[in-house]
Amino acid sequence: MGKFLRKLKIYIRLTRWEDYFTFTQLVFGFLLARNFVISGEDEVLLIKTIFVLAPLLYGGIYTLNNIVDADLDRLNPKKADRPIPVGEITKSQAGRISAILISAGILGAYLVDLRVFYMAISFLAINIVYTFWAKHVPYLSIVVNSITHLLRLLFGMWLAGSFQYGYVALVFALGLINGTVFRYIKEIKEGAIEARPVLRFYKLKSLWAIFYLVLAGIGLFVVFGRPWEKAVGLFFIAMHLFNSIGYFRSQKIKRLIDFSWR
Repeated sequence: MGKFLRKLKIYIRLTRWEDYFTFTQLVFGFLLARNFVISGEDEVLLIKTIFVLAPLLYGGIYTLNNIVDADLDRLNPKKADRPIPVGEITKSQAGRISAILISAGILGAYLVDLRVFYMAISFLAINIVYTFWAKHVPYLSIVVNSITHLLRLLFGMWLAGSFQYGYVALVFALGLINGTVFRYIKEIKEGAIEARPVLRFYKLKSLWAIFYLVLAGIGLFVVFGRPWEKAVGLFFIAMHLFNSIGYFRSQKIKRLIDFSWR
């Protein structure tokens, strides 16, 4: 039993289960498009969609990312304890797991719904572009990193069959971009530049300027936007202030953020 639990812990860490929480963005998009009124059939569709996209497809994508970044992760104190850098699993073993999960995710998506299949192909394509190219390009890395999260929202609306609230996408995108900008700020202050070489092209002053400029842009939606733009904007302002202030002032908040981005 102990051996099984140890392997399960390695698998969970390798496939980054804590990151599956981001698929609440897809659920939110679906619920918003349906005005938060859904049927039992809708619930089943959502469960199937999340299952094939999160633990299957994205489990494989995160594993692939861990394989590619293994050497750099060894240089980052927050990521050095990942399974590949510490030798708990080899790159070839992780590669097999990644291939199986991605294949199962693509096949499962096709069996669930053709729209979910298109979602899976889109997510896989964008992540491959990000992993092997875009993450090394200044500023493009911020945009591409945020795109898949925005797509979660829009794909949720698509799956629900309505884009009546599609206008929230812009304020949502600003919120996501700021999340990536803050992550870069955090990593630069922690001295993790060697572990993410693209950080060499940024200066803390510039990133903080972008962060507060985008935050001000979100604030305009809160003041002048439509009801759901106001609500989404307030959520992101609260989250970014919580992160940017709490991370540097509270050890508990710091540990929470470090866990979510480990």
